[in-house]
Amino acid sequence: WMQSWITEDGAMNFAPPLAEKGEYIDFLAEMDVIAVCSVCPDGSSPCNDFEAKALRMQILEPDDGARSEAGC
Repeated sequence: WMQSWITEDGAMNFAPPLAEKGEYIDFLAEMDVIAVCSVCPDGSSPCNDFEAKALRMQILEPDDGARSEAGC
């Protein structure tokens, strides 16, 4: 995730990401969603450590048991 913050005077600050290669996050959608993702393609800032990198997304459908447990 992008490491960013706003200072008291309103300036935006960016720092290299803390995530390591191979780390991931799982999201569980409990209803239909539209999701948008960006890999911060700007290669000239510290938000991606000055190097554009690939992103892999995988969307999984729950099995019927998981659907009934979630009330879907």
